[in-house]
Amino acid sequence: MFWGFVVIFFPIAKMFANYEQRTLHLPLQYAGMISALTAVALELWVFNRHHARSAVLYYEELPPEVITTLGLSYW
Repeated sequence: MFWGFVVIFFPIAKMFANYEQRTLHLPLQYAGMISALTAVALELWVFNRHHARSAVLYYEELPPEVITTLGLSYW
C-alpha cells in the first residue's frame, strides 16, 4: 500500500503542483483552475448533503428480541 501510494500519488501531486505554479502567473488560466476546483467542491458538497439526509444510523449491538435460557435451575 505504501509503495503504491509513493508510485502513484507523488507523481500526480508533483504534476498538479507544477501546473499550479505555472497558472499563478497567468490570470485567465488561474481563474479557470479556481472555477474548476470550486465546481468540484460544490458538487461534492451537494452529493454529501443528499446522502447525509438519506443515511440510516444503525448500531452493531442489537438487543436480543428473545432471552434464551438453558433451563438448568430448579426454581
